[in-house]
Amino acid sequence: MDEQNKILPIQNIGAKILIVDDDESYCKSIKRCLSFEKYYCMTANSGKDALKLIEENEFDLLISDVMMPDISGIKLLLEVKERWPDLAVVMISGMDNRDIFIRCLQAGAYGYLIKPFSENQLLINIINALERQRLVSENKRLKRKIEKS
Repeated sequence: MDEQNKILPIQNIGAKILIVDDDESYCKSIKRCLSFEKYYCMTANSGKDALKLIEENEFDLLISDVMMPDISGIKLLLEVKERWPDLAVVMISGMDNRDIFIRCLQAGAYGYLIKPFSENQLLINIINALERQRLVSENKRLKRKIEKS
């Protein structure tokens, strides 16, 4: 294989991901896919449970359904971005609604997937979200370093 076609290793293997969906079978399906790809995953079936898990654990990425009965995914996204701004978020939804899509991105989500989505679509969104968050964190660190000098 020549240098131009060389496949680069994914740097975020082993990232800790929280999957939140009130549909338990969807959580299990996503967890199974991501575990196979060497991600460490936990699941929650409500926004309240998700917040509790985030308080007790350190995650690199949150994948959340938009429509949930107790706390909507958008409310969860807003609270997460306020309390844990460095946590990357990808939203998922069964509705193809442009307004919700835009609202999620404006609130800080790095991706938005419409159910049903393929494993490749999921993995691309996860890789992009984790890489973007890594770059944002690195830029913040460099900015603080420059300000100190």
